[in-house]
Amino acid sequence: MQRNLNINLDRYLDISVLLIAALAASVTLLRLPEYQAGLIRTQEFLPTPVVFLVFAGIVMALFSRFAWLRRLLRERMDRKILVAAGLALVFAGVGSGLLATTLMGRHAQRVLRTRLRHDNDRLALTLSREIRNRGQDVAALAEDQRVMSLLDASSGIDSQRSGLEDAVEDRAQQISPEWLVLRNVQGQIVYRIGRFTATDAGLPVQWPYPGQAWLLRDPHSLQFIVRVLMPIRKNGRVLGHLEAVLPLQSDYFSELALHENDPGHTVVVCARQQGGALCLPGHANEHPQFMTEPQRPTDAPEFMALHAEHGVVIRPTRRQNGNEDAMIVAYAPVGSTGLGMVSQISARELFSSLITTSRTVLLLIPVLLLAGLAFLRWQLRPMVRRLHDSQQRVRIGLDYSGVGMAIFGRDGRILEANGALVDILGYSEEELRRLPSVLSLLHPEDLEQATRSVADIFTDLSGAYCAQRRYRRKSGDFIWVRLHVAPVLGERGSVTMAIAFVQDVSELLAKADALRRSHTFLQAVLDNMTDGVVACDEQGQIQYTNALIDCQREPTERPMDLDEWARDHALLHPNRRPASFAERPLSRAFRGEVVAGAEFLAYSGTGELRQIQISSYPLHDAQQTFMGAVAISRDLTEIRTAHAHAQWLAYHDPLTELPNRNKLLEHTEHAIARARRTRKEIVLFILEINRFKAINDTLGHMVGDQVLVQVAARLRSSLRGAETLGHVGDDEFAVVSEHMPNMQAVTERAEQLRQALKAPLLLGTKEIHVSASMGIARYPADGDDVSALFSRADIAMHEAKKKGAGQWALYERGLYARQRQMFEMEGGLRKALDATEFVPYYQPKVDVATGRIVGAEALLRWKHPEQGLVAPAEFIPILEDTGLIVPVGTWLLNTVCAQQAHWRKDGISIVPVAVNCAVAQLQNDGVLGVVQDALAAHALDPRMLELEITESVLMQAPERVAALIAQLRVMGVDTAIDDFGTGYSSLAYLKRLPASALKIDRAFIKDLPNDAEDIAITKAVLLLARELGLRVVAEGVETAEQLEFLRSHGCDAYQGYFCSRPVPADEFASLLRKQDRLISMS
Repeated sequence: MQRNLNINLDRYLDISVLLIAALAASVTLLRLPEYQAGLIRTQEFLPTPVVFLVFAGIVMALFSRFAWLRRLLRERMDRKILVAAGLALVFAGVGSGLLATTLMGRHAQRVLRTRLRHDNDRLALTLSREIRNRGQDVAALAEDQRVMSLLDASSGIDSQRSGLEDAVEDRAQQISPEWLVLRNVQGQIVYRIGRFTATDAGLPVQWPYPGQAWLLRDPHSLQFIVRVLMPIRKNGRVLGHLEAVLPLQSDYFSELALHENDPGHTVVVCARQQGGALCLPGHANEHPQFMTEPQRPTDAPEFMALHAEHGVVIRPTRRQNGNEDAMIVAYAPVGSTGLGMVSQISARELFSSLITTSRTVLLLIPVLLLAGLAFLRWQLRPMVRRLHDSQQRVRIGLDYSGVGMAIFGRDGRILEANGALVDILGYSEEELRRLPSVLSLLHPEDLEQATRSVADIFTDLSGAYCAQRRYRRKSGDFIWVRLHVAPVLGERGSVTMAIAFVQDVSELLAKADALRRSHTFLQAVLDNMTDGVVACDEQGQIQYTNALIDCQREPTERPMDLDEWARDHALLHPNRRPASFAERPLSRAFRGEVVAGAEFLAYSGTGELRQIQISSYPLHDAQQTFMGAVAISRDLTEIRTAHAHAQWLAYHDPLTELPNRNKLLEHTEHAIARARRTRKEIVLFILEINRFKAINDTLGHMVGDQVLVQVAARLRSSLRGAETLGHVGDDEFAVVSEHMPNMQAVTERAEQLRQALKAPLLLGTKEIHVSASMGIARYPADGDDVSALFSRADIAMHEAKKKGAGQWALYERGLYARQRQMFEMEGGLRKALDATEFVPYYQPKVDVATGRIVGAEALLRWKHPEQGLVAPAEFIPILEDTGLIVPVGTWLLNTVCAQQAHWRKDGISIVPVAVNCAVAQLQNDGVLGVVQDALAAHALDPRMLELEITESVLMQAPERVAALIAQLRVMGVDTAIDDFGTGYSSLAYLKRLPASALKIDRAFIKDLPNDAEDIAITKAVLLLARELGLRVVAEGVETAEQLEFLRSHGCDAYQGYFCSRPVPADEFASLLRKQDRLISMS
């Protein structure tokens, strides 16, 4: 009996030890998920495994005492199998449970942390984008002309302001502000909408727009709000300021507000303040909190975010009851705004579902073991079903983890894929299994490297690897994925397959690239500014210079203080006086002053002295704490140089560098004002270079410019102390003299100016003789203002031109009336051509030997509707001066040809008719075409037309006239040299001219046969013409003695009053008919 009692005690003791060990193991297993999640520290978790190990050792030491168990096993083989199977199930179940919970727990932790970080990054990016968008809205509103007009009209009429306020309100409502105020430069409120009751100043925001911005949160709804204070400028002038409060509207912020109602979930936005950071509240009805910066920024995620870093950390937090709870904290910068964002959630709350699932799995293991042992001897089906259930749970966990998974063999074919991979690639699991290889969907550029990596994974020496690859989706587009590939070992330790975890990172890479491009863009904007920017901090250390400043001086490796900067970047006042340190705009801004548009001189990097304009401003945060100063410089050198040059060009001629007409008018006006006070006389000399247009046309405009330059130099050298020279027209100069005591001094000065141009101009190897016609007007005798004085001098100059080249004339009172009469006549002449008031008269040319009419000269007459026939001497010069001679000459040519054709049709024996050609007609390239068209239009024989060219016209362009005469001769049209003997033609030119006739001017005929000089000249012309084979026609024959002299010396023909005056066409036709009758009778 005693023995049975001992056996029972041993059995109870052994069972108790096993139960205690099992209890210790159970507690250890239940606390393992919390330890893996980081919710309990190592010193809190270690006692449990130590107890487990102690009791396990006790069990092993006392195993020899389990005689009753050995007997039971020895007696029942099925129990032995059951125990063995049970132990196998225990170790397999516990091991698989631990492995599953460990792998799943770690993977789930990574997924949750990554998701928290991604959510935080996405929120930070959304907040940055919303701030930038609202900044663009406010900047556009500040530049709106209606806002500027409202500020300009702030002191105007109420009705005008009311209309502008309505327009501004319509424009303001487009950006949906909660509160908006417009203030003028005096700080008075011009316009206001909405209400703003927040008491917190908010966080200062860095942005690329003018003015300042602060980020706030509504203490009740936790909605993000941006407050903006922006200057309104117009043409560089500050009109006022725009202050607005704008909600940041985003669906993502609405979702955030729902999460933040949970006390375990907090999102905080922080900004730097002196000595720490200020953070907005993360829960309703809380206030902003100030945090002191630790020695290591890594100890505080808020400062890591402010250092523009991303990440996730675990931070222990002591709760009110004294317990510690780990917090999962994700941090990220809010774009380039200078803000940082921190999202934190309780690790216990974040991993609560994971811990619950793990504990559930671990608690289910004993239940499954007991159930398995109970049913093992009866059937294996429940065990298979439970195994299947376990596999399904693992599969579901992998499918919904958000990470794709694929298992592939040595041949590369996919053996198994989860639902997440199906979602990522768009192929079904069956389609993935049918792929020839796991490499089939790779981008061609990634195929070679991926092939080597897959081959290496199946070597026994290779381990897992990570990579980023491009995979083709079923839709055809490629996405970037992050791969984690690990080998799976078989029973013999060799690699039989591999498992790949796939994560779609396309969106993440796109966001990172967009953020990088945005930062690059903003930096490029600053670096490409035409203004230089330099900023210092509150300690006076230079912290920023843009590219324009950097290229001017070699950048230093360490920050410079203001003193060093001043020594290295010297500034001078416009009067070249060095600017002191206290006068420098950046130093003044550092002292709190605002400097707008101060101008200085500074040396560039090349040593050139430049004109610059500098504006500087002190920098303050939302609490008006001084943060530093910024100076903006603009190079005005080119602008000022161009402005000065433009000013000079407005009043000077760039060729001669003399005052132009505007400048001389202004000077003359001042001179008249002085003369009016001192009762002195002013004399204006206007000089026009004779035949300057011919110089331009024959020698070229470059020579013409040189002529102007040398004429200007001649006149400038002849000036006296109280005289001013100006270039007032293309070929006109003017001299204003303020000290002329009497008329004799005026005439002497006019002669001196004429003599200044007497010597020839030397242009290279050529000598050119020029002269100028000069008109003189006096103040106050000839005009009492500038306009009248110049007008009178111009009239006198035209009168001097009539006297001949190089003459001068004083203004006389009758000249103005004659000039006005000429202008009136010019208007009548322009109308006369359209009204067919011009008529041709014909003067016969008579053969000296036979007395027959052998030709005629067509002479132009003007039959004025009121004045009757106007003498040619009165209107022909006006036609030549105005250029009307060209269309009138064309009309006369066509009229003569038409008249010839008409006479021919009437049966009259027509004779050649000569038409005079003016110099303007010869300078026209179309003169040959006009002749051809007139002859062709009336089917007239070219021999019936003759052109007369005066000797003076010939000498203006001898080469051109010679070529024209030759072409006319080819056409069959003869030419005659008119007024021969009055010009200065060269016999060499005359020899080369293919002319047909010479006409002796009437000046040499009128005194024949009594004047010896006229006799000699006439004989010489007749002899010259005979030797050259030219016909001679004498003009102005009025007496029989003159005709007899010409006949006796071999003259061919004559015209004049002795035969007939110029007559209309019908009378000349009568003369031709009469001659025809006489010829027929003979």
